[in-house]
Amino acid sequence: MLKILGFMISTGHRTGKSNTIDPEAFMPVRSFFMNFAFKGMVTAAVFAGFVSSSFAWSNLNPGNFTLLDNSGPDFPSSLGTVIANKTTSIVGKDNNNNIVFTGFATSYVVQYDGAGDLAFGFFVQNDASSHDAIERVTVTDFAGFSTVVANGDNTFVAPTVPHAYFATRSGNGSILGFNWVVGLGDGDITQGNEGRFVWIETDAKAYKDGQLSAIDGGVGTTDTYAPAAVPEPATMAVLGVGAVAMIRRRRKQS
Repeated sequence: MLKILGFMISTGHRTGKSNTIDPEAFMPVRSFFMNFAFKGMVTAAVFAGFVSSSFAWSNLNPGNFTLLDNSGPDFPSSLGTVIANKTTSIVGKDNNNNIVFTGFATSYVVQYDGAGDLAFGFFVQNDASSHDAIERVTVTDFAGFSTVVANGDNTFVAPTVPHAYFATRSGNGSILGFNWVVGLGDGDITQGNEGRFVWIETDAKAYKDGQLSAIDGGVGTTDTYAPAAVPEPATMAVLGVGAVAMIRRRRKQS
């Protein structure tokens, strides 16, 4: 756990370096990393100069974690061309199937450069009637893709809209987790509030449906977007040959 004291985050654009740690240690929201000891360690690291108080977009490799800055846009169109967007409802339930929070997630896919690379963004709102706040959000199916992460800035939103304080990535690279920490940054996503945009720039050229989970005293899962692999030309050629052969076979049988 004390590996956290050794990390450093670069301030250059898209040059932030994440640090190796078992991301599964972050999975229980009420874990060591959410308690006073974690807050104290991170705060001490900041004041000791291990962590910059001004971050940039950060690379997030499999099995690593990184602190997050607010360099991303608050409006998707400010990042690039919006390809897709949707809003879906969230119902968080505990182990006894009791509803502990409700809300919604709004997700975007944005083509952010001339190469056709895609960024995936989302924000989560917690209903005023919820029993619990929301402290962690995960998204799936990023294995095999590079990921560069940041929060939206606060140019066009109230400063009280909480931003995710740090992000994790599972060892196989599939699951990205974003964490709002009480007592650090803007705190968690309380009842009646929404989190700031979270952005994930990737090298994907296509997208598909994915899953987003909001977590605190319960878990609520809903639809979002995820990167998708584009078949290689050789694979497409093989599929094409197979399709032609199938058509010829059917013609002979008829």
